[in-house]
Amino acid sequence: MRRGRWAVAREAVTRPTLDVAAFPGSNLGPTTGERETTPSTARSRRGSETPVATGHGGAPRRHAPRETSGVARGGPERPPNGEDAPQGRWSAEVVPRATHLLLGGEWLARLRRETLAGLRGSVVEIGFGSGLNLGCYPPEVDVVLAVEPSSVATRLAASRIRAANLRVEHVGGDAQRLPIATASVDAAVSTFTLCTVPDPRRALDELRRVLRPGGSLRFLEHGLSPRDAVARWQRRLTPVQRRLAAGCHLDRPIDQLVEEAGFVLDERRRDDLGGPALLRPFGHLYLGAAHRADAPSRGGGLPAAPAGAHR
Repeated sequence: MRRGRWAVAREAVTRPTLDVAAFPGSNLGPTTGERETTPSTARSRRGSETPVATGHGGAPRRHAPRETSGVARGGPERPPNGEDAPQGRWSAEVVPRATHLLLGGEWLARLRRETLAGLRGSVVEIGFGSGLNLGCYPPEVDVVLAVEPSSVATRLAASRIRAANLRVEHVGGDAQRLPIATASVDAAVSTFTLCTVPDPRRALDELRRVLRPGGSLRFLEHGLSPRDAVARWQRRLTPVQRRLAAGCHLDRPIDQLVEEAGFVLDERRRDDLGGPALLRPFGHLYLGAAHRADAPSRGGGLPAAPAGAHR
């Protein structure tokens, strides 16, 4: 399938816009381009087993009392509180594996690296899934607080966690109720997750709560297309998509949801995934960066799109 290329148009605020859709996203109880600017801890090579992260000045930094899934170096266990229990066998067993395969391509890894560029310190990632973002974080990131309800996805992530040059702590499975202290993390990340969270506004409210003033929210999602004909099909197909893909919605306006949750977009890009017209309802991508509306930005925008990637 040919990868869609960015068409970028600058707005006064340097905000971006992206077109691509239809990925099942994480199993969380989950116009072509314009650019606007625990008790236990999973260890990797860099971190220790202590759940206390250290700031760049060397002082201890606690992210909050939190539930943990008991994921250790020997391998992950089932996430806490039986998050898999309400799901059918298809959602609990098949969808996480399909998501792992569908979203693991190198062209998506490039978009992941672009989304995560410039992050540092502590990051909370909702919809951690099988850990596909781990190899895309910059070396300045010290710890990822992973939120993931699927025990299958957590098992699939084990090898990536062991190989990562950062510490991973599983802190529960509900993106709508994060067991993390207010204003305690440097960045928040959501990739292919807001399509599936039952209440994305609540999840975004939680990310805004735990994000430090000046911290950055980064997102790479699929959602509602600006093309009316495509959007109509997205609304028709969403009930079927929800059943097949563990609650995934094709028709969520991601940038609008981010702004309504009290964030200011530093940048937003949108593009359509290439390929047959039949895939267009599944292929509208949003890639962006935002900061809390009640705090100044620290320049948390995205890097320029690669040369030759524009239409």
